[in-house]
Amino acid sequence: MGLDDAREFVASNHRAVLVTRRSGGGLQTSPVLVGVDGEGKLVVSTREGAYKTRNLRRDPTAVLCVFSDGFFGRWMQLEGRAQVVSLPGAMEGLVDYYRRISGIHYVSLRYGNVYGPRQDPEGEAGVVAIFTQKMLNGEQPVINGNGRQTRDFIYVDDVVEANLAVMGKEVEGIYNVGTSEETSVNELFRLLAELTKSGCKELHGPAKKGEQVRSVIDTRKLRQELGWDPRMSLREGLARTVEYFRGEKA
Repeated sequence: MGLDDAREFVASNHRAVLVTRRSGGGLQTSPVLVGVDGEGKLVVSTREGAYKTRNLRRDPTAVLCVFSDGFFGRWMQLEGRAQVVSLPGAMEGLVDYYRRISGIHYVSLRYGNVYGPRQDPEGEAGVVAIFTQKMLNGEQPVINGNGRQTRDFIYVDDVVEANLAVMGKEVEGIYNVGTSEETSVNELFRLLAELTKSGCKELHGPAKKGEQVRSVIDTRKLRQELGWDPRMSLREGLARTVEYFRGEKA
C-alpha cells in the first residue's frame, strides 16, 4: 500500500494508518487504532504494540501517520523526528467520532492562555505565574527571544464563567474562550514589573525553536450564541494574581 492508497483507505474507512520506513528503504503501511492514555498522551496502537506520543516523536522510522481530513490529526516527519501537527484537532476528532457512533452531545472549549491565582509557577507553567513569582522573589525573569510574540491572556474566573455558560444549554460543538486581544510578552513583563514593584531589567534570552509568534482567539461564537463576555481586564487580573502570590510568599 502506497501513500495515495493509504489516504484512500483512511477516507473510506475512517481508520488511521501508520506509515513506517522498511530497513531496505521502502514504506510499510499499517492500519492502526488511536486513543488517549491516562496521561493525556496520544496512543497509536498496532498489532505489534502501542506507540505513545513521545515514542513516535523519537522514532526515526515513523514517516507519516495519515488520518482522514479533520479526524484524528496528522503526523509528519521533520528533521528526522515525527511530530504531531494538530493534537487539539485530534482530540476533538475523537470526541466527534464518538458522537457520530453513539449520539452523545458534546461541547469543546478551546482556552487561550489562562492565568490567575493558584497557577503553578514551576516547570511548564504559564508565563504570568513564572514572571510573577520570580519578580516577587527578587529573581530575574528571562524573556524568550525578542518578546514580541503575542498571547491571548484570559483570567481564570472568566474561563469558569464560560464553562458555566455552556452547561445545561442545548448547544454543541467547539467554542473559543479568550479575550480576542493580543498582548506581547514584553507588554506583559512591563505590567507585572509595575504591579510587583520589581526593579528587574527586561532581559532577553534565546528564542524557543518553533514558538508561535502570534496567538489571539476569535470568541464571537461564544459571545453571540451564549451572551458570554470576559469581564476581567488584563491589568486587574494581573493585579489579583500578584496579590495572591504575594500572600503566598508572606
